[in-house]
Amino acid sequence: MRVGGREPALLIPGLTVTEAPDWSPDGSEIAFHGAQPGNTSGASVMVIPAEGGTPVVVSGSPGNHTYPRWSLSGLEILFNFRDSARREKRVAARDSMRAPWREAVPLQPHCRNSGQ
Repeated sequence: MRVGGREPALLIPGLTVTEAPDWSPDGSEIAFHGAQPGNTSGASVMVIPAEGGTPVVVSGSPGNHTYPRWSLSGLEILFNFRDSARREKRVAARDSMRAPWREAVPLQPHCRNSGQ
């Protein structure tokens, strides 16, 4: 089926699982979770250019990293992390749209003093 005047193209060849895509706010990238053939350590969060290319893993450590969601700025991706000992939200961040991703860290809750 033609979409937008073109035939659909496979953006991510070679991965056994690709799920939960989320477009970046500017539409230039897609975050998703996936696994490569033979991977037994769980899914990784990856980012790929919207026109296709090589996915970049942004989630880091072994474990299951799933359901990525972009921040409004496009500089952070929030995702679920789970391994045998923990379940938590993690965030991967970068300094600018073309900067490399920094190692993902657990999301720290922010408290605001309401004055009460």
